[in-house]
This record gives sequence, structure tokens and C-alpha cells, in this order.
Amino acid sequence: MRAAVPRFACQVAIFLLVVGGGQAWGADAQQLLARMRANWAAMTSLSARFEQRQDFAGFDEPLLSKGRLRLLRPAYFEMAFDPPNHQLQVCDGTFVWTYTEANRQVIKTPLSPEATRSADLLDWTLEGAAAVAASRDTTFGADAVRLDLRPGPRIPLATLSVWVRGEHADLLGYEATDTDGNRTRLRLLDLKPAKGLVPADFRFRPPAGVEVIDMGTSGR
Repeated sequence: MRAAVPRFACQVAIFLLVVGGGQAWGADAQQLLARMRANWAAMTSLSARFEQRQDFAGFDEPLLSKGRLRLLRPAYFEMAFDPPNHQLQVCDGTFVWTYTEANRQVIKTPLSPEATRSADLLDWTLEGAAAVAASRDTTFGADAVRLDLRPGPRIPLATLSVWVRGEHADLLGYEATDTDGNRTRLRLLDLKPAKGLVPADFRFRPPAGVEVIDMGTSGR
């Protein structure tokens, strides 16, 4: 059975200029972060391929996955994982549906009032964050810059970094470690606007015969 997925690991959503090697910046790093956030927010819809690595506290082997990401603001996204993971996560504006084929199970999670205004995981993750350093880092390409951030006080993360590139500080990926020591690194590939997406594209119907666990009613 797959390891339990931490709060920020499965969403989409879910998520990067050339500087002197190893040089740490202050105000420049904050400017790059602001530029990246403005560029990201300007994309009202998007699609991308993703590659994800998750390292869970207490487990030796990482969980590697890849797939397709689609997002429509303010509150719709889909992460479709390629085989052999066979997992699908869809936000329809009201609920997040997580389907794991191997378990024949769907988890239905209601969005909080804050999330219904923006189901963009990157917006959540960057809430209140401040850039503390920028340096050349080739993890996501030779011309990438890594921004190390101080997570906001309301965000349960111990560490947070994003990678950017180019004049507009285009997002390449991110890495986050939660307060339990679980680390997620996600790389975005072929990121582009996705014209024509509508809310109906994010409807989810559980496959026949699968167990549906409703997190909005469990424990009541």
C-alpha cells in the first residue's frame, strides 16, 4: 500500500535569471519572488507536465511519480498521475476528489471557505512567504535560480524553495518540507496557458463499485 500522502504532497497544486554561482541576494530575491508570483497569477488557466519526488519521514525509498496538471482559476484543478501510480486528483470547486486505483478508493474532501476563493496550492503555500536568498542552482536546468523562502506563519512548512528562470521569473518547480519532515519536490515541464478550459472539465464521478470516503462527514 502506498504511504499516506501529507497535506501538501498531492495538490496542485500543486509547485523558477542567471546569477553568480552561490551568491545570496536579499532585496533582489524578494523582487524575483514578486515577479514570479505576478507572472503565475496572470495565468488564469494552465497546463503542464509534472515530475514529483516525495520523501516521507520514516521511509527509506522515495515515491517517484509523473503526470499532467491542469488548473483553472479560481478553484479548479486536476492532477492525473501516469502509470504505475494510477492516481487522479480533481478539484471541482467544492470538493477535492482523490482516486487511487490500486486501493479502489475515492477520498472526498470539502474545500475550506478560503480554498474556494483559490484552489491554487502555490498561492496557499506562498501565503506570507518572504524570499531570504537567491542562488544559481542547476537542479531544474543550467539557467535556473533557486529562491529560498521563509514560510508564512500560517503555513505548516519547515522549509520552502522555488526555482525560476528568465526575465519574468517563470516558475520551474518547488520543494517543500512540512513540519513532520515529509519533503515534496515538484518540477513543471511545458507550462503554458490552457485556453478553453471550463468548470465542467473538472467534474468527477467515482467509478462504479469503489469505496467513497467522505471526509466532510467522517467522525461525526
